[in-house]
Amino acid sequence: MAFVFVYDENEPLEIIELNGNGEHIARVAIGYDDETDHTYSVVVALSPLPGHGGLHDFELVFSIVETYVDSDHSHSFWDGTDTKPFLADAHQRTLTAAIIVTLVSRLIDVVAPDVVTMTTYTSHLPAQALQKFHQIALVFAQKGYNAGEADPWNGQRIWMMTRNAV
Repeated sequence: MAFVFVYDENEPLEIIELNGNGEHIARVAIGYDDETDHTYSVVVALSPLPGHGGLHDFELVFSIVETYVDSDHSHSFWDGTDTKPFLADAHQRTLTAAIIVTLVSRLIDVVAPDVVTMTTYTSHLPAQALQKFHQIALVFAQKGYNAGEADPWNGQRIWMMTRNAV
């Protein structure tokens, strides 16, 4: 595998936005594998919480998605441990985390959700892996939300963000 990181921090971010069935997705291409032609994108989504009661209540998820150009398949990487084999460079990892935060900020501005929950995909993450979750909660707080972490459940960490009344 020969991953090629294509994001240039000196260029404007090329964000692709998709909406449908109440879901809002933002995506940025970050690289490709020059041997397989698989592409890699950061994907952030606000998905409606079924049965939650509110029309603007969402779950926030983010991942790196590998798309297989030669078929209809893709693979999502939910954990930094899984991305290290192809995204090993520390600066590239920092830039990728910054893209996630930027896409979250963009979706908050576009969707203006009332309530958002965010849960770690992997249980028992180390403190360093939780940093981007805390950064995301901070973005919500800066945009006028009460944002905080709930008690862990079976090793998974959960954050709740509720928009303050204006």
